[in-house]
Amino acid sequence: MQIRVNGEIRDFPEAGKINHLLQTLGLTLEGIVVTLNQTILKKTEWDQIIIKENDVIELISFVGGG
Repeated sequence: MQIRVNGEIRDFPEAGKINHLLQTLGLTLEGIVVTLNQTILKKTEWDQIIIKENDVIELISFVGGG
């Protein structure tokens, strides 16, 4: 299955949920905003929505500094 993550086409062997995608990419679940097909997802939706072929996902992480 192919999806686009942050502008890059990626192959994933099976449909999964947003939480699974983040874990596969080695990302923490804190400080991340996820959009799916240009819609911002609530964190409570991450374990409910199943990613489908050709979905477009943007992952935005916040970095603190001073």
